[in-house]
Parts: sequence; C-alpha cells; structure tokens
Amino acid sequence: MLDFTLAWTTQNNQDALISISYNGVQYGSFSTTTGTFVAMNGAVLTTPSTIPSTNGGGVGTSPIFYDVNLQLPPGQPATGILQFGTTPVNNVDDSADEVFIDNVVLTGPCDPPVANPVSDTLSVQPVPGTIITLNGGTNPAAVNGSDVQDGALGGTTTTSTVVITQLPTNGAELYYNNVLVTLNQVITNFDANNLAIKLVGAGYTSTTFNYTFRDTDNQLGNNAPYTISWPSPLPVTLVSFDAVKEGSIVKLSWSTTQEVNADRFEIQRSADARTWQVLGQRVAAGESKIQVTYDFTDEAPAGGSNYYRLKMIDKDLTFTYSRIQSLDLVGVSQVSVYPNPGSDKLYLKDVDIKKISNVSILDMNGRSVYKTSAVSAEGIQVNHIHNGIYLLKVTLVDGTQSTHKVVIGK
Repeated sequence: MLDFTLAWTTQNNQDALISISYNGVQYGSFSTTTGTFVAMNGAVLTTPSTIPSTNGGGVGTSPIFYDVNLQLPPGQPATGILQFGTTPVNNVDDSADEVFIDNVVLTGPCDPPVANPVSDTLSVQPVPGTIITLNGGTNPAAVNGSDVQDGALGGTTTTSTVVITQLPTNGAELYYNNVLVTLNQVITNFDANNLAIKLVGAGYTSTTFNYTFRDTDNQLGNNAPYTISWPSPLPVTLVSFDAVKEGSIVKLSWSTTQEVNADRFEIQRSADARTWQVLGQRVAAGESKIQVTYDFTDEAPAGGSNYYRLKMIDKDLTFTYSRIQSLDLVGVSQVSVYPNPGSDKLYLKDVDIKKISNVSILDMNGRSVYKTSAVSAEGIQVNHIHNGIYLLKVTLVDGTQSTHKVVIGK
C-alpha cells in the first residue's frame, strides 16, 4: 500500500496531468483540470477518485494538497522509488507554466499479512496416537492466508513464513518435518505436506492451535485459530499390556491412565494372529483420570504359539484394539522352578540345561534385578536379592520363553 500526500502549484492557471510511478511502473494519473485520479496497471485507489477542480491560481499561489492511498497489485516490494512526472494538457506549452510537486510523503508502505481461520471436522473417528497431515485434499485444510504485496500465503505455496503462536490444546502435539513444534516457532519456506498433528491422550473432541504469517517486510499478521474436531471423545489410553506364563496358565494384565465413556475390555486369543476367539471380558472403570489396572487368566492356553489382544469397547460401541502380545509354550511347558519360596538358590528342572540361553529375574515393576547366561545344575544364586515376589524368565536358545512367579524370602 502506498500512502502519500500529493501537492502541486501551477503558473498562469495552466492544466496538467501528474503521473505517479513506483519502481518505474506507472500506477496512477491525476488531472489538475478535473481533480480526477485514475489508477492503472492493477493498482486500486482506496481514496475518493474525484476532488474539485483545483488547477491553481497563478504564480505565488499556495500549493493544493491531495491525499492519495494507492493499493498496488500483489507481489510488489514494500520499498522502492516513488516517481512523479507532468504532461501539458491540450498541447499547451507549459515551459512557463510548470507543475510543481511538493511535500511528497511515503508512509505505511505495505499492509500486514492476513491469516485465515481454519475449522475442519474429521470424517473418521480417531484414536489416541493418530497422526494427521494438515495439507488439504482428503486431509484437513492447510493453513492459508494472503498479503497485498506477497500474494497467496500457505496452502499449496512453499515460500511463506509461518509462526505458531499457540500450541495445540488438550495435549495434542504439532510436528513439522517430524520434529515437535515449539511455541512461537518460525517456519520458513513453509510446506503444508510437512505439518502434522498427533492426537495424544483421551477424553476430548477437538484441539486448536493458533498461527500467523510473517511477510517479506518482516511484518506479522493476525493470529488465526486452526481447529480440528471429531464426533466422540478419544477412547481409553492404554499404557501397558503384558502376558506372562505361570506354570500351565497365562496371566494377562493391563493398565490405563485415562478412560472416557469406556464400557468393557474383551480378551481375545489366536493361534496365528489372524483368527481370534473371545476368552472373556472385564468391565471398564468408565470415567477415570487415574491409573487403573486389570487382569485376566487364561486357564487353558493352547500348545505352541498363543497370541493375545484386547478389544477396548466404548459405551457407544466404538472400539479399538491393543497391540498383540505373544507367548510360545513349545519346549518349556514342563519347566519348573524349585524350591519356591527360595532363600539361597533356585533350581530348574524338566529342561536341558544346555538348551538354556539365559535366565533373568525381574521385580513386579518389570525391572531386571538379575540376569545370567551361565546356567548350571548347581542352581541360580539368589541370596543377594531382597525378599519379595519376582518373575523368573527362562529363554531357550531357540528363542522360546517361559516366565514363572517365584518368592524369595530369608
């Protein structure tokens, strides 16, 4: 935007046309005869185009002032050279009637960029951990805006500068080029294909972040909200799911840190991770923001490979699946540990010692307190381990494992 004051005087009441150019391109013409200003070459006049005819009053008269606000076409630089020229009207020789340009002032050379608000509703219900690219098409719209000098911003362009002025609400995370975005981060040469949001946690139906553009004159524009929403709250947040063999049975345990509208957990088992059967179910806490732990026992696991998963079902019957846990019972189903409880040494029986790769002992939080690959018939020394309940895991050289609950007490 060019905002300047044009002033002129004439001698002997002669008429003239005053041309206004910017960086060598004429964008306006003013007639001192009619008081009319005409914009050209894509420029737009945002002040009245006509004022009373003011062609001056002869030698020594005061200058006539006219304020001009001229909006240049997109893509023009914000700084440059403002030029004026005069042309006589009706071929009148103005050698003695020169038009004088006085008090030219260039102020506010450009408007700030404009960022557009974006609001998009997902067509598919997301789950915790869902990552969504914000690039338009079948995905939510890209950030977008415009600038008088710079033209279109964001969208499909790759030359804009974007500033993230508020991080996503409700714990969601914003990533650019697979790196977590920080507050007030400046992203140059912005490419919408690299901007993605990750939905973290549970219990909310929308998330909003704010952004703005910085133009080529380093001017920041308005803060615009970007909102994504979906019909139902994100379901259960599952933080752990484990399967442990204890003798001839399999113990399953899992924990959640947040539940919203949760109804039940369905426990499923498969021999090939393709065809599943329902073993049972557990009622969910429903509404919770604290850690809740559940368990289930498979009293009759199949010989060979056993795969387990949870089907987490909400009250509206939407559901998601947990990751799969597997146990291979081949070759270790007869392994047993004695004495149990033990105080000094533990021994393994019904297994070829030469086929054991390693033995580890874990506390009930899953931390390893002992591990050895040198297993012998002389037993496993445990007198240095504090009293308590532990899991002893036996791993054979073929990769099969068995886990046994043991009690150490002195």
